[in-house]
Amino acid sequence: MKKLLILAVTMFTAMACCQQKAADQETTACQKECTQKAGECKKGECKKGNCEKGEGCCPDKANCPKEGCTGDPATCPQAANCPKKGECKKGECKQGECKQGACKNKVTFVPENCPANPVNVASYSDGLQHIGLPTAEVQKTIDFYQGLGFTIATRHDINGRDFAFMKLGNLLIEVIPNDKPTMRAGAVDHICLNVTKIEELYKKIKDAGYKMIDQNIVDIAFWEKGARYFFIEGPNKERIEFCEIVK
Repeated sequence: MKKLLILAVTMFTAMACCQQKAADQETTACQKECTQKAGECKKGECKKGNCEKGEGCCPDKANCPKEGCTGDPATCPQAANCPKKGECKKGECKQGECKQGACKNKVTFVPENCPANPVNVASYSDGLQHIGLPTAEVQKTIDFYQGLGFTIATRHDINGRDFAFMKLGNLLIEVIPNDKPTMRAGAVDHICLNVTKIEELYKKIKDAGYKMIDQNIVDIAFWEKGARYFFIEGPNKERIEFCEIVK
């Protein structure tokens, strides 16, 4: 008698479930759907009306991430990338640090990049040499600056990439080919100081404890006789180039 009662309750529950599913989804294949999709949606991972897998099997329908990350650490256990409204980018959030699209421990200044004994480069540099500007459209960017009165100072193919320098008075803009430029304010790639005695300057900069991007001076076949340069990183993650044009 007890077994019959348990069987009756089970059958009644299954019938009630399917009747409710049929009413909700306007389908007669409720039991088949629940069997196939059960377990595909986890608790808290369904968004009402927008769960592609497990539709009808997630009664809470609280949140349904399509790519596994919604900006909420609860539903994004990896949390290496916690985007919400584009405020956090990949690598800016550590696990569990994404809160309403902001990175609680996001770095806004790097004091470690400021050495205790800074190097005065005034005796090596006469000031700005150029500004580096990334673009996915080199020729159109050249055309734009030519429209402003700039002229092409030099243009070279470096390892299959089309680089150009645009000149206006004492200002140079390096047009840098880049398939994915930032395309927002702050999109300048680097500033470059014109220097002499680059080997001596490099040693002083490195010995002082600046964060070196280049571990050696780089030679490049640019300008008439080439150029030599190295980069450091500033405390705002800015890239600063020191470049000597070979005379």
